[in-house]
Amino acid sequence: MQKTTKIIMWISIGIIAILLIFLSIVLIFGLSWWWFFTPLIAITITIIVTLVIFLIRKRHLDRKLKEIEKPKGQTIDPEIANEIINHIALHEFAEYLPNGQQKVTYEGSAGKPKTPVFHKFGNAYWSGMGYYFLVNLNNPKITTKLFQEETETKEKFNERAQQAISKFALEPEILEPIIREVEMPSGEIVRTIRKRQTIAEIQEEKEKKEAEEAEEI
Repeated sequence: MQKTTKIIMWISIGIIAILLIFLSIVLIFGLSWWWFFTPLIAITITIIVTLVIFLIRKRHLDRKLKEIEKPKGQTIDPEIANEIINHIALHEFAEYLPNGQQKVTYEGSAGKPKTPVFHKFGNAYWSGMGYYFLVNLNNPKITTKLFQEETETKEKFNERAQQAISKFALEPEILEPIIREVEMPSGEIVRTIRKRQTIAEIQEEKEKKEAEEAEEI
């Protein structure tokens, strides 16, 4: 919100400066007051039209967001995810609404279902600072928004984005090692340790064993 406040402040200063210039011209050269009122009216109309368009767009996105809410676990389309991002970005300011790059990846690791994630990233219009949005396509209520800080390098920001993406990956279930101790007739104790495995590894091992048994038959 600090960037938004700065942008609004500089725009306001620019408008006031323009009006003061025209007012000075009128007072110094004794010109018609229309030299002052014409730009004033033009600026006022521009602000009103911009505000109306902004409110209409925001209302449309709010209505769209309500329409696209779906039960948890139901997949949404990337287009809808983009609408969600636009709705979020409106609260940060329009400079975060350029046609940035978009992609869908499937995050996760062995042993768990993959999570489809929608990415939208790029640079803001005026500041040039980076932004990165993420939406879980299986549960659109899970979203992440990242904005590059003024003192943050691109490398650090990209590193932070990668860390955010990794959080969408469901961790595989890890089984604890099985430790067995068997006492031999000689009195010697033999200790067997089964390595840690994921569900996927166990399933793969089971299928391999079944295939070997089938070949023997």
